[in-house]
Amino acid sequence: MPVEDLSLLPFAERGTRARELVDEEVRRPFDMAQGPMLRAKLLRLAAEDQLLVITLHRLAADPWSLGILHREWSALYLTDIQGHAPTLPELPMTCSDFARRQRRQLEDRLLDTPLDYWKQKLGGKLPITELPGERSRPPVQTYRARDEAFRHAGFTSRGVE
Repeated sequence: MPVEDLSLLPFAERGTRARELVDEEVRRPFDMAQGPMLRAKLLRLAAEDQLLVITLHRLAADPWSLGILHREWSALYLTDIQGHAPTLPELPMTCSDFARRQRRQLEDRLLDTPLDYWKQKLGGKLPITELPGERSRPPVQTYRARDEAFRHAGFTSRGVE
């Protein structure tokens, strides 16, 4: 894991530099063809003060998975600082077991009835819904768009605040 040592900076500058490095890491794109979809970096602020930066692509984890990651990482960290051997509960099933179970379900045609229903329900040409807007539609669509930032509960569309 890469380690960035900020302990040599004046104390007043460490927090600002750490925030800059976190912002850089959040903005660094993932290589979807090569991976990995998870990156970790340790920022050393002082001998006993570090900041672990974990960056995940949104396809690598959902909120439920992030909760598990946080709980397990915290448990491992606590056992390590207490000098105990790290232990985590056994998984009830591996990822490959889960994938095999899903494939068997598909092969057994357990999903045919709902799938056929939705194919019939959503099949054919869908109507264009004319919603009222500020401007009328142009005669030729351009597909031009813009980027819109938002803020909600400590998160922004650009990263964590």
